Amino acid sequence: KQWYQRRVAITAGGYFRYNMFLFLCLFLLGAVHSVTALQAKCRMRLHKNSTKIGDIVFNSNGNTQSMQFHIKGDPKIITEGIHGLHIHNNPVKRKDCSPSATGDYFNPAGESGMHHGLGTVRAGARGEVNQINNVNVDPLKEEGISGVIEGQMACMPEPYMLFQDGSEKKIINFEKAQKRLEKLQKKENPSNLYVIILKEPDCYNPVSNQDTYTLHSPLFVLEGEDSIVGKAVVLQGNEDGNMDDGIACCTLKLVSEED
Repeated sequence: KQWYQRRVAITAGGYFRYNMFLFLCLFLLGAVHSVTALQAKCRMRLHKNSTKIGDIVFNSNGNTQSMQFHIKGDPKIITEGIHGLHIHNNPVKRKDCSPSATGDYFNPAGESGMHHGLGTVRAGARGEVNQINNVNVDPLKEEGISGVIEGQMACMPEPYMLFQDGSEKKIINFEKAQKRLEKLQKKENPSNLYVIILKEPDCYNPVSNQDTYTLHSPLFVLEGEDSIVGKAVVLQGNEDGNMDDGIACCTLKLVSEED
């Protein structure tokens, strides 16, 4: 009887702890879902220049978040390769993206924390950056990240008609163009004779990165003391974590606060 009572007590205690664990998990999930849907964005401009090169947008809605960063500029300025993209402590003033104006990295998590997951972005040979980060917040799942990049394009030479005056016309129907050429070649001194040539098309495929995070807590916040709203987003010239003057920057604002 004593053994039975002890086992019942242990079993009851186990159920209690299990129920408390479930309650805590549901509470955390409820807290995540209760977050108000918010959006913050800004338009990137070149360092000490008013030239607009694109937008960066942060969305936060319950347990899902996203960051979308699309820019295109002079490839001599936005060089091909990896660039740092960080939130800085201060807003942009007088179009100055340098750390003397925008301050240090904003990182409330401490030295070991990610700079709100921005880290680095990849620029293409034509000065473009297309980066999308999607975040799923779930305290019950294992944290991780997966990503995809732009695919490979099948790029074949394209047929053109080259006329005697040097003008060119792209061939839409090759068989029809071939038959027409055969008819012209049978005429004496045709005025619109041409030859068929093959030209290499523009096969450039813009870079594109899309990463999906699974995290136990939000990657960034758009309200409260740790909010990134009102702070500068800076695209840097290097990737090694050392702050330079920056290529471009802007100050994040909630959509409702925008002019």
